[in-house]
Amino acid sequence: SSSPDVVSSLSAENTLAPLPDFSVTISDDAAAQIIGYADAGDSQSYWSALDAEDPRQMDTIVFARAHPALIRGIGQWLSRRKSDQRPAVFIRFVGEEVRDLQTGSPGALAPFFRLASADLGTRAGAERVFFLVTSSAIARAVTRTCRRRTFMMPMPKYMGAQQPASSSAELLAPVVYLFLNRRSGPLATEIGHIISAVRAKHPNIPFAVKFAGDLDNACAAFKEEKIPDVEILRIGEPTAQYLENLARSAIVVLAYQPQFYRTLTSGIFVEARNLAKVVVVPRGTWMAAELAAGRGAGTTYEEPTAAAISAAVGEALDSLGDLRLAANAVAPQSAAENSCARVIELMLGLANTTPDMEPHYQLGEEIDFADAWDSRCFLQEGWGKTETHGAWTTSTTARLSLLLDAPATRPLVLQASVVPFLTEKHRAISVEVRSSNRRIAEWIFEFDELSTRKPRWCVAEIPVGTIEDCPPRVDISFVVDKPISPDEVGFSPDLRTLGIAVRKLLISEID
Repeated sequence: SSSPDVVSSLSAENTLAPLPDFSVTISDDAAAQIIGYADAGDSQSYWSALDAEDPRQMDTIVFARAHPALIRGIGQWLSRRKSDQRPAVFIRFVGEEVRDLQTGSPGALAPFFRLASADLGTRAGAERVFFLVTSSAIARAVTRTCRRRTFMMPMPKYMGAQQPASSSAELLAPVVYLFLNRRSGPLATEIGHIISAVRAKHPNIPFAVKFAGDLDNACAAFKEEKIPDVEILRIGEPTAQYLENLARSAIVVLAYQPQFYRTLTSGIFVEARNLAKVVVVPRGTWMAAELAAGRGAGTTYEEPTAAAISAAVGEALDSLGDLRLAANAVAPQSAAENSCARVIELMLGLANTTPDMEPHYQLGEEIDFADAWDSRCFLQEGWGKTETHGAWTTSTTARLSLLLDAPATRPLVLQASVVPFLTEKHRAISVEVRSSNRRIAEWIFEFDELSTRKPRWCVAEIPVGTIEDCPPRVDISFVVDKPISPDEVGFSPDLRTLGIAVRKLLISEID
């Protein structure tokens, strides 16, 4: 932290300088990428600076952003230190490091995160490194990309003495706070239209507009519109001023393109919720899910357009009284859960343990076998390469192993979308499904010219008695009675012995 007030409130003695630039040049040249990764992170001056702090086992180091070179470097640094001189190291993932937020596909650095995590796993002291995430969607992406367990952590917010504003002036003229950042896209040029549309039905509503980050041009263009009763808040304003402006508002509008926030969490959403503000957010995002779960109060808009946003703001103004009551009810718990003190308490609790760092599986989550980043961390022996239609079993037995977040207290059900390898010359196979080496189902497939190549959903119940308790683990085996190669039946020159191709799989509790 660079804030003296925060450092003082946490009784911190000092803070390190910002991390050096560990950039990796990404290009079409695979060799150049690998060389860039191999050379990155070798800033001996930085690791020497950490050594100079002489951290011990009871100390804690926190990195606010993740990078593969950092993960590799911290593993090497810890391994050089004695066991009683290895502090707990927490690395926070935002989500966009491993996934492209627009397409959902793996990010450019995803291969290097996998390599760095694999390297970390071989180092002495690796158990002292904890990957932190703030949502289940980010947890899934990071866990499966890095093949390493992640830990859910609230979003740390230092609110100081700031309290929800409820002055009589605010009640008479509720301020609408419009927030834009680099993920707002074209909305950064639509602010005037949003304000005009809102005022068409709710005249005299004052607005405060906050352009964050590198939106200087959009801010300058909006100033030229000279719309009355609109306060344009300064880019780069001090934190205390930012919170004060947020606190005196009634409604906080997050004008975002929704695709970015399907995975990403939002700091300003948490701050607004902590301050008991009514929020307006895009549907299909983490923020909208929080509202739906009762962890906030506000309205949502379907499309990122001026018309849709102004309609959602109008809806919030129409129901402001009830929404304020709901926001006030949620704020105290949110502020307590997302306080810096609570986050530090949770980190210290983890630092005093040595948990298994194997990736965990959350019941109900779908595993996409056509996505290597999503599935390979669970696959054991007996599987072929990842293909567009999934992964084939390539021997008599194919296994997968899933470590659960918590012990199963009731039976589970496995559902799998599969395609059997059948031809006119190879017309039937059966697949025995086993859980911890106990037969739980048999799937029989017979050749049908119209449907053989189409995926079908198959089901198997997993009794509690077949689930390991400590740690809670589900081991599944698919035993194919007659795997055969496409070459052997004249289908193709493929020499692999194929049984079934698994496209998707999920395990959930039986209702």
